[in-house]
Amino acid sequence: MTQRTHDLAAVTLTSFRFLAFPPLAPFNWETILGIGVATFVGGALPDIDNVASKVWKFNLTPWEDDMTRNSLEGHRNLSHSIIGLAIFTFSLGWLLTLVKLANLDIYHIQQAFALGYLSHLISDSLTRNGVPWFYPIDIHLGFPPFKSLRMKTGGFWEKIVVLPLLLIITIWILFIYRFNLHLLFSNQ
Repeated sequence: MTQRTHDLAAVTLTSFRFLAFPPLAPFNWETILGIGVATFVGGALPDIDNVASKVWKFNLTPWEDDMTRNSLEGHRNLSHSIIGLAIFTFSLGWLLTLVKLANLDIYHIQQAFALGYLSHLISDSLTRNGVPWFYPIDIHLGFPPFKSLRMKTGGFWEKIVVLPLLLIITIWILFIYRFNLHLLFSNQ
């Protein structure tokens, strides 16, 4: 899938989670901002193993891409698996505890990150290559199970069916759960 589709899928899944099942206490602005950033980062991060990805748009050093790609064993391997999801999600939580921002709800930010990441894996499962959900087992799974029925990344079906459908679902979620929006925000 293209990054635009991954971004929208991440927003769709995270919106559903936080609007259909709002938190017990409203979030402060720092946590809302953190959830937004974590959603998009989670939706983009699995492609860290692809040097053509927008994740690599701003390399700090010339060796970063090769080092990362080699350590992640190429595109759609470790970072496109349940193990990768767990490693990156727990690493984010650990980094956020080091920062020690008192007003940050680390649990919900980690959850938004994990949902964005999961949406990426689900989206890529719709493509011809699928993803190795159970890495290091080298079996790329996809939906539908027959590779010939899956779509090409950036192809007609993604642009004409998946992207508009995700947009419609996101709007529907916002409409259906619009009365829960106020439960997310504190009055601070």
